[in-house]
Amino acid sequence: MSQPSNTWQGRKLDERCTYPGCNKPPLADNLLCEQHAKAARERKRKSQRRLRAERRKQKRCPWCGRGKRPDRYACPRCLVSLNRAPRGVNHKHEDNTGDLHADRMRADRDGRMRFRGQAERGHQPPLQLDRQDLRDARRCLDHGEAGLAYFWSPEIQQLTRTRAAEVRAAAVDHLRRARGWIDDVLARNGVKSARPSVGDEG
Repeated sequence: MSQPSNTWQGRKLDERCTYPGCNKPPLADNLLCEQHAKAARERKRKSQRRLRAERRKQKRCPWCGRGKRPDRYACPRCLVSLNRAPRGVNHKHEDNTGDLHADRMRADRDGRMRFRGQAERGHQPPLQLDRQDLRDARRCLDHGEAGLAYFWSPEIQQLTRTRAAEVRAAAVDHLRRARGWIDDVLARNGVKSARPSVGDEG
């Protein structure tokens, strides 16, 4: 019988953790075991924190490294993507209903969000799913509206076409996610033309 290979590819094919010297089975969604996957995530977080700190010292966007206004947290595209577009540019106030909703929610042992008092087993009731999805859709719509208002502001219109288009695309991404939440609600309530997201069919 041939000895198992200790190369990265050999460990992968043998369904062993690809970290050198470790023979534990990997996680279902990873090539590393739980211990080494956790260590890898922590190394990545530390590396990203150092990178963002260095970019801040250089007065650049901490998330993408491009130029930004001195009085802004990030570049325009990242501001919209991170839901931090400047407020007060002809759009609605910020939605605070998520805080009220969060007080009624808890995470069970598998990480799924449920209303307090709800059993851990079984599917969430359709009404509860509809409320969650519509809340998420409203939040995405609000972020998209804020992003589009920011796109049409003088600050963004004076940028190059390419950079301005990136801001608009980031805002549209929020609207696209809102459409997905709404389509889930419509499909759940018998609208056949709606497009349910993966994992919500049936």
